[in-house]
This record gives sequence, structure tokens and C-alpha cells, in this order.
Amino acid sequence: MKVPFYTSVREYHKRKEEFDNAIFDVLERGDFILGKDVAEFEKEAAKYLNVKYAIGVASGSDALVIGSDILGFKDGAEVLTPTFTFFASTSCVAHLKGKPVLVDIDEETLNMNLNQAEEKITKNTKGIIPVHLFLQPTPMQKVMDIGPVVARSIYDWFREKKNLEFLEKIKKVGVEVFEEKKPKRQPLRGKTFVLTGALETMSREEAKEKIRLLGGEISESVSKKTDYVVVGKEPGSKLERAKKLGVKTINEPEFLKLIR
Repeated sequence: MKVPFYTSVREYHKRKEEFDNAIFDVLERGDFILGKDVAEFEKEAAKYLNVKYAIGVASGSDALVIGSDILGFKDGAEVLTPTFTFFASTSCVAHLKGKPVLVDIDEETLNMNLNQAEEKITKNTKGIIPVHLFLQPTPMQKVMDIGPVVARSIYDWFREKKNLEFLEKIKKVGVEVFEEKKPKRQPLRGKTFVLTGALETMSREEAKEKIRLLGGEISESVSKKTDYVVVGKEPGSKLERAKKLGVKTINEPEFLKLIR
């Protein structure tokens, strides 16, 4: 079977009229750079993200370079990045003369192997660029907990005068800088949860947030590493997968007891 390389043709044909009208409107106005559509996009993006401002750039690669520059991923600084990713996840660091350090993937999720990432941290490590793939997000809480060196680099960043001046500038334009408060009690720390089916007392996103606040991790797929599969109404194939692997399943009342 021949599997063709991905193109956007299928999506284009599905919404051809909408795309064509948008392109022809720009051609008619002649505002190819930073025109009306860019301004409207920035307003819509800011509203969707619930922030005061959003800035459109030419590509995701440009966004990575800008973010890496601000975070100091340059001039010899080491930055951990996964092997299985689009090349921009490493080129953004190399472009700024930083040093990308490749970390192998987790065979279950294909995301960064965080156990190996911890082993690759050195005194020169400045940060980590995790990548989310195939609707399976990298467990960000675990990323944030990796290594005292990364914590030290964050501490040092906030002690540099130029960085404090930058924070003051963004505060003046309305960007809020705050510290997230987490409960001291984290009974679910080290436990991985998968949710399937609809819950009656809360939405799935609310359930995920409660698990994270109590130290737990969320996965979108069931594996032998999963500790609990929370089963709601009309569960999907994840329930059968859990039974096959012998993973513990709990219903909504049992889940509520865990998070109280």
C-alpha cells in the first residue's frame, strides 16, 4: 500500500470556497503584509486564549525562535528536545547558537522519554522543549519537576536585571505574571490516570485538573504504566484495553473518593 506524503489538498477541497474567498479578498486589497486579516486574527487569538494581546508571526518555527531567544536558549546553553519531532524543535536552538541535546522517545506515547531527559541534565542545561504528538500531550507537570539544575536556571533567570526589566515592560502592556498555587497535599503523586466515558459530577477537563492539582498525571492512552482508568458513562475502547492489560478500573464514586 502506498502511503502518500501529507499535503493540505484534502482540507483545501473540503473548504475550498472559504479559502479562495479569503485569498482573493487579500489580493483585491493588496495588503499582503500585516494587513486587515492579520489584525483580525490577532484579536480572535487573544480572545480565544483569554489574554490581552496576541502577535501573529510567519510560522511556528519563528515562534519557537522568538520564544527560545527570550528564554535564553542560546550562546552555548543546552536545551533538551525529543528525537521524534519536526526539525524546528532543534533548529530554533541551533539558530541562536545554543546546543540541542536529543532525548529518545517513550515507546508507549512516542513523546519525550522523561526518565532519560533527567539523566541528560547537566550544569549547562537551560531548559526543555517538550513536544506533544498525536493527541497525546507530554506530561507537563513531570517536565516541570525535572532536575534541580533546571530549577536553578529559572531562579538565575529571574535574578538578571535585563530579564526583570523585560517583565516590567510586559506588565505595563497588560500581561499578568503570577505564581500558581498548588495544594500541599498531593496524594496522587506518581499515579497515572486515563479517563473514558462521560462523568456526571464534572467535565472531563475538570477531572483532569483535579488529578493534576493532587500530583497525578494524565495519559490519553492505556498502557501497563497506567495506574487507574476512570470509567464514566458509555466508555470507549480504553476500557477494553484496560481489562486486557489488567489495569485497575474505577467508577465515578471511587474516583471522587480518591480526589477528596
